[in-house]
Amino acid sequence: MNTPADAPPSAPPPPAPVLPPPNSLGAWILASRPKTLVAAWAPVLVGTSIALAFDSLVIVRALAALFVAVAIQVGTNLVNDAADHARGADTAGRLGPPRAVALGLLDGDVVMKAGLVCFALAGIAGLWLAAMAGWWLLVPGAIALLAGYAYTAGPKPLAYLGLGEVFVFVFFGLIATVGTTFVQTVGINAGRVAILFATAAGAALGFLATVILEVNNLRDAPTDVLVGKATLAVRLGDARTRGMIRWLCVGAYVALLLPVAFLFYPWVPFWLLAYLTIPVAVGIVRTIREGATGRALNPVLGRVAKLEAMFAMLVSLGYVIVWALGRWI
Repeated sequence: MNTPADAPPSAPPPPAPVLPPPNSLGAWILASRPKTLVAAWAPVLVGTSIALAFDSLVIVRALAALFVAVAIQVGTNLVNDAADHARGADTAGRLGPPRAVALGLLDGDVVMKAGLVCFALAGIAGLWLAAMAGWWLLVPGAIALLAGYAYTAGPKPLAYLGLGEVFVFVFFGLIATVGTTFVQTVGINAGRVAILFATAAGAALGFLATVILEVNNLRDAPTDVLVGKATLAVRLGDARTRGMIRWLCVGAYVALLLPVAFLFYPWVPFWLLAYLTIPVAVGIVRTIREGATGRALNPVLGRVAKLEAMFAMLVSLGYVIVWALGRWI
């Protein structure tokens, strides 16, 4: 039996983050959460690479799609920063990364208005894309803007009802990827085939983006339940949330195989380059299964974001190889 003198020293607390000055550019960057933007640019990158593989790359439309996705992501982050603090879900002692409004670095009303400006800018770019590719795009675009605001704001926020995962999967997976491919391939003979591949890749990216959210919610569940924030992690409980994260990771790799059930192309091996990231996913799942909690989950969030980035870049590389082979062989 260990005596107090023999007991191993406890682990030192993590160092306090270095915070930017109030109302500075750094405070705004903190509020925009740049590390989360992989969920915005990854589907646009993949959707554009699919358009390239079908010889339908339109750079201006790809850039507009990227602007829309990033603006909605930043707008959602800003509204979340202000709204969660107003509801008491974020405090200065939160377990996750620091939040600008909770720490008094930015005024909540100003941050909320900035988030709405981001949504307005996304809407303007979306109007241009709709004029170029089809006015019906205004419907999913408007839904995405409303959902971005309603994620944590409004009378019944989606995140507080356990519906945040649906928003993330649909917009930062399916809509962002398929929409990016559609606005560039609309009107070509193989457009429907391109959309099929974009749907599979979009589902895969949606699963990984949802993993980011679910790890975040798993970490915050003990404090979320105290303020009535009934995220899916709160509703499922700890064990089932960890199981859900595992199956979301599996789903990302299964989704890439879906077009094989309908079509076969000789370039499928290139398109499956993303399978090289499986060891990274296995490591993340192992950490989750071993029971990491609280601040120990913050590094896991970074690992999942890197996984999605690598996954997207490898999928895109596969389609670029397909495009190159089509031109040179």
